[in-house]
Amino acid sequence: MILLAAALRAQLTAWALSAYPREAVGILLGHPLPTQASVTELVPVSNLATEPNRAFVLDPLGWFKADTLAQASGSAIVGIVHTHPDCPAVPSEHDARNASDVGRALFWLIVQVGSDGLVDVRGWHWDGSEFIEDDVVWN
Repeated sequence: MILLAAALRAQLTAWALSAYPREAVGILLGHPLPTQASVTELVPVSNLATEPNRAFVLDPLGWFKADTLAQASGSAIVGIVHTHPDCPAVPSEHDARNASDVGRALFWLIVQVGSDGLVDVRGWHWDGSEFIEDDVVWN
């Protein structure tokens, strides 16, 4: 389960729309629990993909920035968030390759966004061979 602080809704919406129609990518900070994460902060990261309308490549400097912020606030990196402009909030083959490469137990939040705003927000985790859907709860 991914618990999202209600205060993040407006930030998540503005962030997703600011990149549209390109994919936005960010890192989620919060507190990990054995089978869930409590997300308290979104750290936007540059998308370095050569085709940013179809994929994302997370800027490694963004990871460093997020890790520094997490350490300063007593939280941790708990996940990666990215948008799927005008496409369902389900993992793509590109997402699966990224999850395999990361090699960490992170949650994945995928945001379906259209020109009018957020359409859907779904959560996932990688079990080593496939994505498993997690409940997303705003608290």
